[in-house]
Amino acid sequence: MKEGGSALGTEGKRRWVVLAAIYACILAYAISLQSAPPNLGLIIGELDLTHAQGGLLMSFFALPGIIVCIPAGILADRFSQKKIGIISLILVIAGSAMFATGANFPVLALGRAISGIGSLTLVVICPQLVVQWFTGHRLGTAMGILNTAFPIGTVLSLNLLSIISSSLGWRASIWISTGVSLSALVMFAWLYAPAPRVGRQPSLPSEGFFHGIRQAGAPIWLVATAWMLYNAALI
Repeated sequence: MKEGGSALGTEGKRRWVVLAAIYACILAYAISLQSAPPNLGLIIGELDLTHAQGGLLMSFFALPGIIVCIPAGILADRFSQKKIGIISLILVIAGSAMFATGANFPVLALGRAISGIGSLTLVVICPQLVVQWFTGHRLGTAMGILNTAFPIGTVLSLNLLSIISSSLGWRASIWISTGVSLSALVMFAWLYAPAPRVGRQPSLPSEGFFHGIRQAGAPIWLVATAWMLYNAALI
C-alpha cells in the first residue's frame, strides 16, 4: 500500500510539473502572436510598409490555422505528442527569428506564417495533453490555470514589448519574444512526459481518419462547430 500510495503521490506532483511545461507553450504562443501589434508603427516606418501590409502581418500568423489545425490533431492522435510539441516550438522560434531579422515584407510575412503554423499546432495539442494528465475535479482547475496563459501573454506583450521597442528598437522586442519561445522549448523537452497508462483502456489500432469522423458521432461535431463559431466571433 505504501508503494502504491507513494507512486500516486509522485504522479500527483508530476502532473503539475507537466502542466507548467504546457503552460509555458501557450504563453510562448500568446507572446509570439502579440509581438507584432506593439511594433507595427516602428516596422511600417523603418521598412516603408503600408498599413495594409502591417495588417497582413497579423493575418499571416492566423491564416495557417485554417489549414494546419485538423492535420495537427490527426498527427497528435497517431504520433508522439512530445515530438510534435517540440517541432511546433522550433517552428515558432524559427519564424520569430526570421521576423526579427527580416528586411522586407515577404520575409516578415513568411516568418509570421511559420510562427503561426507552430503556434496553432500547440493550441491543438496542449489541451489534449492536459486532459491526459488530469481527470475528475482536477481537470477543471488545470484547464482554468492553462487558460490564464493567453491573456497573461497578451498583457505582457502589449505593455512590455512596446516599452522595450521604444528604447532598444522593435527587433529587440521580437528577439525577447523568441527567447520566451526558446525557454518554453527547453521546459517542454525537459519536463513533459506522457501520462501513465495505468488503469487506462489500451488504445485500439488506428483505422483511418474517416473512420474516426464516422465514429465520433453528431453531438461531438456539433460541439466542435459551436466552439469554432464562438472562437470566430471572439476574434
